[in-house]
Amino acid sequence: TTEIYTLSLHDALPISIYADADRRMIRLLAAVNNLDRNPGDVAKKKEAADLLFQLYGSSRTNCFYMTPEVSKGLAGVWSIATQLPQLMSGGTGQIGELDTAITAVEGQMRKELLVNIEPVDDESGGGARDHKH
Repeated sequence: TTEIYTLSLHDALPISIYADADRRMIRLLAAVNNLDRNPGDVAKKKEAADLLFQLYGSSRTNCFYMTPEVSKGLAGVWSIATQLPQLMSGGTGQIGELDTAITAVEGQMRKELLVNIEPVDDESGGGARDHKH
């Protein structure tokens, strides 16, 4: 059988925003890991700082479309990242803390997106189905 799902514009926007935030978090974690291996890589440090700034800006700009849990989670990712010694001199944070925070936000985003996408039943009550001809 094939289920048909509805997705309104109101639902589609968070998907786009969450996907963008997820890409930035993953790239940020990769850049920080690269900096951990090669602390003198100025290009990676600039990339990580840019991603951190973009993640912060996106989470602040799009907070209206996010649930409080995701917004708070993104703020937590940003806060942890700003305490990493790979990004800030004198920082005391750990990459593992950043990884854990990102994983938690990703899980919350997936959970919310699955809740907001509802299957549509056809009028016969049996749901939409593929029929073999």
